Amino acid sequence: TSRSTEKLSRRAAFLGVKRNGWLMPEDRRTMFDGYLAQRYTGTDLEQAERCQVGEACAAWLFRQGLMVYAPIPSWHHIARAHHINGDYVTFAALNRAGIEACREFWILDYDEPGKSAGVQDERQIAKDAGKIDRLIGIYLGVAASGPHIFYWLGEAPFQT
Repeated sequence: TSRSTEKLSRRAAFLGVKRNGWLMPEDRRTMFDGYLAQRYTGTDLEQAERCQVGEACAAWLFRQGLMVYAPIPSWHHIARAHHINGDYVTFAALNRAGIEACREFWILDYDEPGKSAGVQDERQIAKDAGKIDRLIGIYLGVAASGPHIFYWLGEAPFQT
């Protein structure tokens, strides 16, 4: 067993996670409705912009009544403030646990997520776990900070 796997297992035990699923009622084995994957790697400016767009998308999902785990918006500011390397390898174990805790896997179709090795790896993890895979489209606002209009790809935008 690798050291990172052991650390994750200890964390999972602390949080009350069993190997066969979360300690939750049988009808609710996942903690979140969806995991929001998005491209992150780039310059400091690109990472900050991607984080802002991810935050706006997570807020949009939350306003729809969906419980979302969004690792980029959740960890970008913490990693910067506490000098934690923000690359995919550093957060791989946490991201895997996040994917496993979600019912669906959502990809934010912003800034060519297909070019991200991290997003592709996460997508494979989700596929192997049998997660539903959906894309979220975006109409960008005038500035990177928004306002943006998000929609589920395959559905008509601007619907409420």
